[in-house]
Amino acid sequence: MTNFTFGSTETIAALALLASVTSLVLSWRNAHHTARITTYRSATDLTLDIDHVFVEKPELRQYFYGGVDAAGESADRQAQVEALAELMLDCFECIWDIRRTYSRVDRGSWGRFVLDMLGTSPVLSRMYGERSGQDWYPALDELMWAEANGKVDARTIQAVRWLRRLWGASTPDPAPEPAAADAAVSRPEPAAPPPADVRPGDRTGHGS
Repeated sequence: MTNFTFGSTETIAALALLASVTSLVLSWRNAHHTARITTYRSATDLTLDIDHVFVEKPELRQYFYGGVDAAGESADRQAQVEALAELMLDCFECIWDIRRTYSRVDRGSWGRFVLDMLGTSPVLSRMYGERSGQDWYPALDELMWAEANGKVDARTIQAVRWLRRLWGASTPDPAPEPAAADAAVSRPEPAAPPPADVRPGDRTGHGS
């Protein structure tokens, strides 16, 4: 009876400890999940704020997505473009400043998005270049350093391309991905020889 009671006490204590640890792990996971959702929502809200501006003023889109420089425009138009450029740079700084809360794939995608925008828009590139040495955008400075040292695409973009190719191989989609199309151009697959029992001109072989 004594051994049974002692064993039961140990079992109850072990179960209580296990339940406590499980509760802590679940609480941590829920908090981590909530924080990630909040972070993603913040990044998405920032980009939606920018999209709302382009919806209200579609004439400004060309200066950010079309590579058009506003240097020769009227003073009023230049002021509008520069104000929107400053808003976008501030949003990009916030997005990349919280990059460590993203997943690896999302971090690479956000980084590529910001880099593409800075490389496409003359006003964004010029404004960032004028302020990069003044510590206005330290997170963007780190992103530019990572891009210069090949740290942005090292694993994240490769993982995305690999997943896209895998998905494309398992999905009957006639349109190949750009990366897969480039690979096909650079390394063409040899044509498979026709079966031995199919003669040229045979209807079953589609020969000519």
